[in-house]
Amino acid sequence: MRIYNLRGPAGLHYLLVIGIRPSLPCSVQEVLKSISSDPEISVQIFRAESVAGYEHLLTAAYLSVKAWAARRNLAKSPAIEVLLYASGKRQIKEAITRVGVTEGSRGWVVIALSNSRTKLNAARKAIMHYGSEDGHLVELTEDKFPFLVDRYGITRDELAVAEQLSTSKSEALKSLVLERVALSELYR
Repeated sequence: MRIYNLRGPAGLHYLLVIGIRPSLPCSVQEVLKSISSDPEISVQIFRAESVAGYEHLLTAAYLSVKAWAARRNLAKSPAIEVLLYASGKRQIKEAITRVGVTEGSRGWVVIALSNSRTKLNAARKAIMHYGSEDGHLVELTEDKFPFLVDRYGITRDELAVAEQLSTSKSEALKSLVLERVALSELYR
């Protein structure tokens, strides 16, 4: 679990990122409704395989805060805006298809945004009722490669060039996913 300070144009915001292995049979909507009951917290759940590390979600969150400050947001909540940026898509349905939790998802990455660090700690406690914390779910691991390459439409040629410019295959893939996130800013 990590909590970041987002010092964006919209003021000071906090971002919580936590990997969860769900232990209870429940729907994502049920979890979101339970955790998001406080209007000062905006929560979203990602399929762990679709997350290319903490930087992936931190970049998407920063762009979301920036979009909200400029009133260029496409979504009605900051967490949904993060979902759009993290997926590199403009449409919520497409974003959910790319990075959203499915019935067979064995791991979740939960993000929460708030102006209150105290509220995020309370949200973390609520999240923990649904499973056990696992920070490795957020990190970019070798087993995520095929999923990320497929979901983000990364070609072998792109990956080969990025590998020559990076220190590792993981860094190359992460840079290409972050490129998709950053490019989504241009299509707004």
